[in-house]
This record gives sequence, structure tokens and C-alpha cells, in this order.
Amino acid sequence: MPLATPDEYIQVSGKVEILCAYPNAYTDLYKIGESENGISVRKIPMLGDVSGDRYGGQSGRPIERQFFGLAAEFQLNLSRWSKAEIAKLEQFGGILETPGYVPLSTIGALVHRDHGIRFLLYCVKDPTMSLNFPCCIWTQPQEQNRGTKYANCSFNVAAERAPEGFWASAKAGVVYDTDTSGIPGPYTPT
Repeated sequence: MPLATPDEYIQVSGKVEILCAYPNAYTDLYKIGESENGISVRKIPMLGDVSGDRYGGQSGRPIERQFFGLAAEFQLNLSRWSKAEIAKLEQFGGILETPGYVPLSTIGALVHRDHGIRFLLYCVKDPTMSLNFPCCIWTQPQEQNRGTKYANCSFNVAAERAPEGFWASAKAGVVYDTDTSGIPGPYTPT
């Protein structure tokens, strides 16, 4: 067995541009911004414990685990971003008409099927390392600093399995893939 193969070599994705598409326009990608120092993606298996008397029942270790799906999370730390696109994200895929204004009629809206937002983490140096998340929502507090140093913007995104009836029906069941459709060719990063 060889000690190293090209697949085991140091991976450098280069600058990451964050592109997104809003409901009902899957291939209309808009640039939100670019990462400040890369983006860490956490792929999360959803597992359920199966208890059994052989390990003390529910108070002991599981005798088996069941697979219930997969999710992903990532935090976007942007050193450059579009204020207009961040404002669109703050509308939660069209639930809100005005960022920051929450009318009573929006309380209880379902966000995945009809309002999930597509995020494409496009790796400029090596596009094969790009990741596409068809059904995402903004999940944690957004931060934008103010001051004499350069500003940055950060927020967390959760990618879920695109549900049946999802506005981009061909993506139902997908948590992530490498689809870069919608990028105009040849793409010129900015």
C-alpha cells in the first residue's frame, strides 16, 4: 500500500464565495459575500438509541442505533457582503416583507418547504470542493460589528433535508450535494 496518494494531499479550496437562491428561483444565484477565513461545515447524523435489558435498559448504553437522517450546519463569517442580500436573508425566504418587522400573520409560518433558501459555498480555486445546500434557514443570532476596523457579518445556517413538496422539487430529499447550476459560465469571481 502506498504511503500517500494524490487524494491524501493537502486540500486548499481557496476563497469561498457565498451564493444563494431564494424560493422559486433555484438557478438565480446572488452573491451574499465572501468568507473571512474559510467556512467549517458540520455534517450531523440524526441517530436514535435503541435500549435493551442487556445493557441496563434506558439508563444504560444503547444496544443499537437507528438512522433518522442527516443535517448540516455552518457559520458564515463574512469580511465582504452585500447589504441588499443580507436584507433578503432577513426576510426568511419571503415570510417577512420588511426585515425586522414581524406581523402577527407570519407567526407560525413553516419555513422549510416553501421558504427554504439555497446556499452554494463556491470554492474559487477548486470548484470541485464547492458544496450546495438546497434547503437552508438562518438559525442563530446575526452579528454585524461596527467600528474603525473593518466590519464583518456572521450568522449560522442550518441545512435540512429538502421536504416533499419543496419549491425546487428535484431536490426533495437532498441535504447537500455538489450542484453548481445557476453559475453563469464562465464564472468570474469578484
